[in-house]
Amino acid sequence: MNEADLCGISTTGELEFSPHGVSLHITPTATDASLQETAACLWHRPVRADAKYSLTGEINLPPTREDPAQFMSGQMEFSSDNGRIEHANVLMKIFSILNVTEVFTGGKSDLTEKGYGYTKAYVKAEIGGGKLQFDEILLDGNSLKITGQGEIDLKDTTVDIILLTAPLKTVDRIVNKLPIISYIIGGSLITVPLRIEGKLSDVSVVHIPPSAVGQGLLGIMGRTLKAPFKLVESAADLGSEKSATEATPVAPTPKSP
Repeated sequence: MNEADLCGISTTGELEFSPHGVSLHITPTATDASLQETAACLWHRPVRADAKYSLTGEINLPPTREDPAQFMSGQMEFSSDNGRIEHANVLMKIFSILNVTEVFTGGKSDLTEKGYGYTKAYVKAEIGGGKLQFDEILLDGNSLKITGQGEIDLKDTTVDIILLTAPLKTVDRIVNKLPIISYIIGGSLITVPLRIEGKLSDVSVVHIPPSAVGQGLLGIMGRTLKAPFKLVESAADLGSEKSATEATPVAPTPKSP
């Protein structure tokens, strides 16, 4: 396949039919492609975004007559700089569970008015064992930083992704209203762990305890924030001296050389 296109993604490579089944090797790539157009085409769901992205990857399938999803392998990297997502269902659910419209500003949030602006978005994923495994998810915004790890089951299209969210304005507002909180958190930033779960077509976003967060994800957030942070089960916990005091402290993780 010298020229092929999937929703704005070039998918050149080789597709072979043999007595042993179908095999393929493709290299999906995109440069300065429209995030809105690709997302709407792939998922047939409303997405509004002013953002360009780049994608590199490789997907392999050995000859098989079985379900291809179980035997595919490969890797992909997605990156996007200085974009804005005006509407996406998953982000709206994250904002809702963080109670963004009240906690961030005490009124109507810019995130619901103008969308989520970010300086960098990055995803690194691998394909294997019938799953799309997300090794690193990063959305680096000025008011909300999100990191994540998890997977999508390619056979039953179920999602299980753990996120760490750092709503920076939440801390500013609560510290201003309750100065004792500044002493309790000791200058650390606050992160709230969440889980995305369910069918890909209609995922849920729920709170999870800090104990459910793995060391790998803690390291990603540490490198993103470049500052100590504490995990709390919800932003509302910051209103309780006991809950904030018992929050799990985490030191920043230095980048590997």
